[in-house]
Order: sequence, then C-alpha cells, then structure tokens
Amino acid sequence: MRNKVLIMDDDQFMRDFLSAILLEEHYDLRVVDHLDEGMKLLKEWKPNLVISDLYMSDHTGWELLDWMNTEQEMHSIPVVILSGSDKSQDRISSLNKGASDFVMKPFHPEELKLRVSRLLKDDDDPSTWRNKNLKRLSSKKIPWYKRVFDVLFSSASLLLLSPVLLGVAIGIKIESRGDVFYVSKRVGQGYRVFDFFKFRSMYADADQRIAEMKDHNMYAKGEEHEIKQEESKKVCPLCLRSDLSACVSLVYADDGHKVCEYHLKESSKEQAFLKFHNDPRITKMGRFIRSTSLDELPQLINVLKGDMSIVGNRPLPLYEAEKLTEDEAIARFKAPAGITGLWQVTKRGKKDMSEEERKSLDKEYAVKGNFLQDVKIILKTFPALFQKENV
Repeated sequence: MRNKVLIMDDDQFMRDFLSAILLEEHYDLRVVDHLDEGMKLLKEWKPNLVISDLYMSDHTGWELLDWMNTEQEMHSIPVVILSGSDKSQDRISSLNKGASDFVMKPFHPEELKLRVSRLLKDDDDPSTWRNKNLKRLSSKKIPWYKRVFDVLFSSASLLLLSPVLLGVAIGIKIESRGDVFYVSKRVGQGYRVFDFFKFRSMYADADQRIAEMKDHNMYAKGEEHEIKQEESKKVCPLCLRSDLSACVSLVYADDGHKVCEYHLKESSKEQAFLKFHNDPRITKMGRFIRSTSLDELPQLINVLKGDMSIVGNRPLPLYEAEKLTEDEAIARFKAPAGITGLWQVTKRGKKDMSEEERKSLDKEYAVKGNFLQDVKIILKTFPALFQKENV
C-alpha cells in the first residue's frame, strides 16, 4: 500500500514541482491550495505525511500545526514545513509547534526525497516520535524545586563572586575596547532562543588580526600558494548539482547569518589549519578567564533569568540546533539548558568524546535526569574545572 502525502501550497509552480518530485517515489498524492480543504482531507483521507508551505495567502503553516495539535487523531501525522524565509526563528517556532521537519526553499529534489523517505520509514516510527517528543517540548517545564535551587544558587553565587566579576570586567575593559560581555543566540529547552552571556575573551577586531597574522602561520609558507589554489577549487557539491538558483544546504551561523553548510565546514577546516604560537584573537585576560572558566560566570545571569538551569544540556548555537530536526536527538531539548551537565563530567578522564557519545548523554539526562543526579553533577564539576581540557 502506497504512502499518502498531502501537499498544501498556494503557489502553482511549487505544487507542480513537489508533485513531480514525489510522484517519482510512487506516493499517493493530494494537492490543495488553502487550509480549509487541507483540514477536510486530513480528517477524511488521513494522509501519512503533510507538506505545507509556511506562508500562504489565507493561512500560515503554524495555523495548520495549531489545529492539528487540538485534534487527537492528527497527532500521529508528521508535518514538513517549507519556507523561503531566512529567519531562524521561523524554523524554531515551527519545530516548537510540532513540525517534524523544516525545509528551506530553494532545496534540491534529492534532499526532499530523503527527508520524506526518512519520516515515512516504519522503523523510524515518525508518528510516535512526533507525538511523544516534539509535542511535549513546549509543554514540559522545569520542576519547581529545581527552579528554586537555580534561583538560590545563582543569586548566592553572583553575590559571593561579585568582586571577582567586577575584577574581570575591569580587566577586560582596560586591556581592549569593546563590550565586557560576549552575547550570542543559543537554543535551549523546547527550542527557545535566548541571549547567551559570557565574558568577552577576544579582541573586537579578531578577524582582522587573523588576516594580519597569516604570514606568521606556523605551517611552512612555501605551501601557502598551493593551499590558496586548493581552497579556490572548493565548491559546494549541492550547489553544483542544484537546478535551482541558490544553495540548498543553508544553515545559520553563530551570529545568526545564513551561510552554506558546506562552506561553513570548509571554513572550520581552514581555521583549524591556521595555527599560531599565540592566537592573535584572544586577549591576555581572555586566556586567563578561559583557562579558569571565569568566562562562563555570566551564565549565572541566564540562570537567574530562567533561560538556563545550573545543570542541564548545553545550549546550542542556532546552526547546530537546526540540524537536530528529524531524528531522536531532538529529545535533548526536553531538558533545560545548563551551565554544566552529564557529558561535561563524564568527559573527565577521557581523552576525547565523540559526537554520538555526547548526543547519547544529552538524551540520557533529558529522560532520566533528577535532582539527586544534579547534585552529583555539580560536585563533580568543580574538580573537572581544573582538567587540562575545560568542560
């Protein structure tokens, strides 16, 4: 029996485009251009999956998700939201409302096929995943006793450490111009985006300093020309294969700007290749506060505000969080964002930790975390601060 897929989009070209892609996979398709007809088909036809545009002339994909969340029989149907919007908040809001996946337009046909195929696989059990994981993300709250502990602990810590905080702030201002705090967007519990605070440890003109120091790279200068030639050949393979007008592998960088995921990875490789005896981006004060983990102290403000907890899963940058949209790793967002957590103290004594191990520990804490475990993690965190690799 063929899987039934409902397409909701008021753009004729996109309806034809989606139909052509999915008919190749022999899905049973129904296509509508407004919400009322889609709701009727959802009740009568009961599709296995819904693909809806986020912004349509008479409704938004969020209205569809809100309605499906009120209908018990609709909880088992995974929904893929399509959007041409470059706002990361649109992605976060869609997932928070229960969307199973969020796909930016334009996209490569093969990309959509893979995403739809994964959601419709029986062994992936998408209905259970959506109903039991995503649906609960927005409703799960931090237990009152954990919140009371967070407020008391963060308030007392900020009060007791106020001389240290003031000293670090003065040191940062004296050494270099710029703000005392480094503020970036992070994703916490239930995919909520918040401003994440740390003490600034780099110069305000860090990028320019990197350019100035390239001639002092530890690697042999004789390789520089060859490296530049090789870098110029690096082109996103998805961009090359796409018959659309823009890159189909867009993600959001830490500063919120849209970038190509392939080039983001290549840029990381390039940065890893550039090694300096003394990284010109980091201030002297920055080296000290990083080595002592003092740069993390402003996160106590996040805890006091309710953005984070003392113990939880580390809040992720937008470009990392948006990758966790279609597998069981999303369960990590059921737990609050934390200053320290299970994987940080588990890492103690290990030379390194794989991404899969970290994801597994995040999910374990989200499912099994309790107050007694929080106390144990806090007690283990203090000796972990003095390891060679800070956690």
